[in-house]
Formats: sequence, structure tokens, C-alpha cells
Amino acid sequence: MNPELRRLLWLEATPQRLWLTPLALFGSAFVVGRYAEVAVPSLALLGFVGLALFWGMRQAANAVLDEVREHTWDLQRMSALSPWAMTWGKLAGATLMPWYAGACALAIYFAYRPPEMLALSVTWAVFLALSAVVAQGLGLLGAVVGIHRDQQRRAHLHLALVLVLLGMALPDTLGVVFAGLPELGPESGRVAWYGRSFAGADFTLALAASLAAWAVFGAHRAMCIELKVRTRPWAWSAFALYLAIIAHGFWSQDGNASAGGLFSVLALVAALLAYVAGFAFARDPVQYRRLLQAWRDGHGRRVVEDLPLWLSSIGLALACALAAAALGAAPALSNERPDNLGGAALALVLLALRDLALLTAFSFFERSRRAEILSVLIIALLNHLAPAFLLAIGAAPLAGLVSPALFDSPAVAALVTLVQAGAASALAVFAWRRAMAGTQPTR
Repeated sequence: MNPELRRLLWLEATPQRLWLTPLALFGSAFVVGRYAEVAVPSLALLGFVGLALFWGMRQAANAVLDEVREHTWDLQRMSALSPWAMTWGKLAGATLMPWYAGACALAIYFAYRPPEMLALSVTWAVFLALSAVVAQGLGLLGAVVGIHRDQQRRAHLHLALVLVLLGMALPDTLGVVFAGLPELGPESGRVAWYGRSFAGADFTLALAASLAAWAVFGAHRAMCIELKVRTRPWAWSAFALYLAIIAHGFWSQDGNASAGGLFSVLALVAALLAYVAGFAFARDPVQYRRLLQAWRDGHGRRVVEDLPLWLSSIGLALACALAAAALGAAPALSNERPDNLGGAALALVLLALRDLALLTAFSFFERSRRAEILSVLIIALLNHLAPAFLLAIGAAPLAGLVSPALFDSPAVAALVTLVQAGAASALAVFAWRRAMAGTQPTR
């Protein structure tokens, strides 16, 4: 048996917990059922969400954070366990009691549901179980990323705040890539995807299952980074492609799917993931020196392994944006649709490159978490505050140079954002050279 799983089972599955948990839950259901039996199934589902999803997510994160607080994480990192064994051992072991309590809640749910609604009840149970797997995988992933940044628990709140503020600061189009998605759920009707109709419940379960697999795999990849196991960014790019294919299918409900549309959506998705990677992972100037040295030595594999995730995402986004611009936007459709951006996709990706280059530069200057807040403020200033002020004082041409009209004139917008991205990249290079001044390169 996996040693980490066995250790956590001994810690979590104590005899007292194993008999007190069902006693408390079944006893509560019996008491509530005497006064409001009709409310028991809904309360049982809410109980499962609270136990398996939220408590399970917390337990998955604490499986790593507790080790850091108790100063035993370094010993685990030096063990012979592989990243995958460490990942699934912590996921399965730390969440044993949430799953055990959640199973009791589901047993209560099925006991109080009418037999003729068994199929729908099973669909809800499977959907919520898959959602719990997603939450637990993301909990472990977030914890590993947090300790990788040496910020531990505070990293979650700080990163969440930064991402919320960033979402408000970004151009509106970057936030509408999933606009128009249908309402999915176990009780939804039919879903149109790439011009075909699917049962909403079946489609929801398939989507939830795939997201659960991605969440666990993402936790594994984060564990690889923490355990210093070299990886290449193909999984990150594959996830971007997965999201783009899903979103493009909903936009192509009338059967108008095209290569240009997929490139357009993929460019936006990759740009959004570049923001996530840029703000989530540590920005170490030494990593860029290793990258440059590997490039000079002609070690292509090492170049790919040392490439920061945000750079790989931006590279993918730029390639797709160039393809979307070359194929052009369909004149019969609005070019503000995420699957019909045409040349505007290139301008949007260059904006993302500008923002992340500024983040990198400020990180090298500040070398603290203030760089992230400062970057968000600068992004908000460039995208919203400065153009609004310039328009208010009648300086519309200057406003166009700060925040160009992406959809009215995509070619001009791409040129303006290219200049901005170039200036931000030059600032990042200057900041990197300053951070590396006086240090000796290592091989």
C-alpha cells in the first residue's frame, strides 16, 4: 500500500470517528424527519456538499499545509515517493473522513427519495461526487502552489484577491470567452454542442468527469514542480486546448465551427491561463538565467523544461492569434464574438503579453508580493482609468494610444499593443539584468 495513504488512514480513520460520524448524521436525519420529512433529502445533499466538497477541499489542502507548519514537509520531499504516489496518497488519505461522512449523507438522501426518482437521484449523487473530486484536487493544487511560493496559507487569500482584482482590470473581451455557455446540471434539458443535441444530464456528467480528471492531474503536475521533478508544459497547453474545444462547441451551436473560430477561442483561453500562471507561480530571475543558458548551449529539452508556464501560454496564444488574424473574421458574424475575433485576437494577446511582462519586471524590482498588487493597479490604469480620464478631457487620440479600439480597427490596435508589449518586455529585460547583476551563472 502507498505509505502516505497508509499513514493518513491511521491518522484520519480512528474508531471514534468511524462510529460517531454515522451516529450523528443518521440521528440528525431521524430527528428532522419526524418534523419535516420533505426537507431531509435537500438537507442531505447540502450536507454532502459541505462535507465532501468544502471539508474535503480543506482537508486536501491541509494534507500539505499541516506538514509545512509541523516542519515535516522537507522530510517528505526527500522520501522515495514519486509525485504521483504523493498526490493520490494525500488526496485519498486526507479526504477519507469527508468521503465517509458524505457517503452517510448520500445514504440518507437515497433513503428519503421516492423510488421512482432513483435515476435523477443517482445523477445528482454522481455529479456532486465528481464536483467534490474537482474541489479536492484544486485544494491540493492550490496548497502546493502556495508553499512553492513560500507563502503557505496566506497565499490562497492573497492570490484569490489578486485574481479577482485582475478580472476587474482586464479588457472586457478577455472575460467573455465562456459567455453564452448554457446552464448545465443534472436536471437540464438538451444541450447543443457543435450543432448536435445531447442530453443535458449526460453532458454535464461527462464534463464534470473530465474536469475531475484534470483537477487531479493538475495537482500531480504541481507536486512534480514542488518535488523538483522536471516537466514540460505540454499538459498546460493541452488543458488550454481542452477548454477551447469545449467553449467553441457552445459557440458553434448553428454548425458554423471553423478552424479560425477554434484558433480565436484558443488564443483567448491561452491568454487567460497565462495570467493565471503568471500570478500563481513564483517569478525567479534565476530560472530565466537557466533558460537563457540552456538556449545558448543548444539544449532544447532543457529550454522547454525551464520555460515558465506563462511564457509557454503566451507563446501558444500568439501562435493561435496569428492564425486567427490570418484566417480573418467572418463578415456575417460580429467580430466581438470570442470565436470570430480575427485580428483583434492578436491585439488582445499582445495586451496580455504587456501585462505579464510588467508583472515580471515589477517582480524583479520589488522581489515581494507588492509586485502583484502594483501590477494589477497598473493594468487597471492602462485598461480603464487612463482612457476614461483622457476621453473626459477630450484627448481621444491619446486614449486610443493607451487603450486602442480592438474591434473597430484591429490592425491599428495590434500595432499599438505591439509597441506597448515591446516596451514592457524591454523593461522586464532591464529588471532581470539588474536583479542578476553581480551574480555568477551556474550550470
